[in-house]
Amino acid sequence: MWNRLKALLINTPHFNHISQCERTNNGRNAWNTLQGYFEGFQFHHRSMDRAFFTLTHTFYTGEHTKFKFEKYVNKHKEAHELLLDAEYNQGAGLDDATKIRHFEYDIKPEAGLEIALTQMRS
Repeated sequence: MWNRLKALLINTPHFNHISQCERTNNGRNAWNTLQGYFEGFQFHHRSMDRAFFTLTHTFYTGEHTKFKFEKYVNKHKEAHELLLDAEYNQGAGLDDATKIRHFEYDIKPEAGLEIALTQMRS
């Protein structure tokens, strides 16, 4: 196991996580270390950070060649899926009101959707 992990990860940043196992060629410990890093508490924390960064830094200002409304919607969906995967709020993710709030308030006035947003609010 150690030889396979070393062959796959040598000269990558991830090898730093398992380099302490090289002395003993302990493949099981190396695997557990990698699993803890990529699927443990730190993984959940990084996923939540990435999701909230996306929710707070993604804005829709109108149709552009590289950023259309569908992409804006997909960014929000991906962020909510990350929160679910990270078991945020005991696995429930964000409540619907908070989801709508993030989605609605990140649509800027220059997008020209004020009438639609006003109708949606009422």
